[in-house]
Amino acid sequence: MWRRWLWALGFAGLCGIAAGAAAAADPARIAVILTQEGDAYQAFYEALRDRLHAVLGDRIHLQRRGLPVGELSATLLVGAGRLASEEILQRYPATPTVATLLPRRAAADLARSGERRAAPATALYLDQPLDRHIGLIRALLPHATRVGVIYGPTSRADRTELAAGARRAGLELREAEFAAGDNIVRVLEPLLAKSEVLLVLPDPEVSSPRNVYPLLMASYRKGIPVIGFSAAYVDAGALAAVYSSPAQLGEQAADWIAQLLGREPGGWPPPQPPRDFQVGVNRHVARSLGLAVPTDAELHRRLRAREVRP
Repeated sequence: MWRRWLWALGFAGLCGIAAGAAAAADPARIAVILTQEGDAYQAFYEALRDRLHAVLGDRIHLQRRGLPVGELSATLLVGAGRLASEEILQRYPATPTVATLLPRRAAADLARSGERRAAPATALYLDQPLDRHIGLIRALLPHATRVGVIYGPTSRADRTELAAGARRAGLELREAEFAAGDNIVRVLEPLLAKSEVLLVLPDPEVSSPRNVYPLLMASYRKGIPVIGFSAAYVDAGALAAVYSSPAQLGEQAADWIAQLLGREPGGWPPPQPPRDFQVGVNRHVARSLGLAVPTDAELHRRLRAREVRP
């Protein structure tokens, strides 16, 4: 659930890319491999396709495949989802590859494995920058100072970065550890007693289907708002979340591909987070907690302004 779903780069830069691609005698062959069919993958592919054609026109030839991949010949491969990305990275080590729609840790692992490939590889991952979550807390709850966080096996690696961002924002973290098999409510209750807001990071153990409802209910009963990381979390009862849609991710992937087609293999960047995003707020929860919350558009504006601030 937590893997729910970057905004366009400058037009002038894309025009430059398109002009460079025009010099090529043959269209670039781009194959997009989808981990599965479904609304999210379809929205991602359609946004990527439309953006690439808008930017590069007939300078590319785009094909779509599912799993298993089978034989293909391409200038560049795009993996949509973890399984598709893993398969093409292993099966086509001599073809440049962009992995998408996968968690940050998986993207980092794939990038490290890509260092041993004959062709470059990089990734666009799903997880929002940690500082974006902090910015949302600041925009929603300007007087809050104590932020509760439960670290699971995956999110534990974010502890140092999150603590640094919290200090910059004038926030204090209250932390708890969760391991597979733990009772989420027993871990949560002492944390809620010393927190004003609970931040839930992407972690498949903490946010497993059996934990989400008890976590939200325990927090709600204590009057502690929850900041999630997906639209599904907001629908389930979190106060708010910042996340990117499949279409936003598809557009960013297209912009990035247009850039990468003109780069030398050694010039490919490391894995990147979403650049465009949206904010979702559960207005019923906000009213129940007695919170006056700005509009989604205003929250988005504040987060964007915070990110472009020198």
